Amino acid sequence: MNAPAVHTRATPLALEPVRNALLDDAHREADDIVAAARAAAAESVAAAEQEADEALRQVRRRKEATARARAERAREDARRTANADLLRARDELHRQLAEAVHEAVHDLTRDPRYPALLDRLEQLAREQLGSAAEIERDPAGDGGVVATEGHRRVDYRLPALADRALATIADEVVATWS
Repeated sequence: MNAPAVHTRATPLALEPVRNALLDDAHREADDIVAAARAAAAESVAAAEQEADEALRQVRRRKEATARARAERAREDARRTANADLLRARDELHRQLAEAVHEAVHDLTRDPRYPALLDRLEQLAREQLGSAAEIERDPAGDGGVVATEGHRRVDYRLPALADRALATIADEVVATWS
């Protein structure tokens, strides 16, 4: 029976340059996508309000109470549409950000400093698991390091580090969406 893998986090110092670069990229992309989403939402609301106002003028001649109810429903629909547009834009931003982060992390393997990064990740793994830890460099072509010592395991594969970095900055990125 396999023991559950123990995932440990890289030290904040080791991830700081990656985190800062990802955060800068995330802020730029978030600003662009949120601005576009807000503009689209404003257009949706404006168009819906124009439709609601026209319906109100036509119906007012017949029954003013009915017209107010229709206008309110149209405005509420526009708000829901605008909110749905904004949520879709946020989801798309998150997808694009994750894709960009994973691509950037994968590109690290072609960086001339990559061997030094592997050495540092191996050193971190040994600090956590001890000098007898078995180290696998570039596991399954993912890049990075996986280390095991008995039933303990450290996962410093590049995709895993990217996921952790995304999770670390997720709150900061969400704040830029507001």
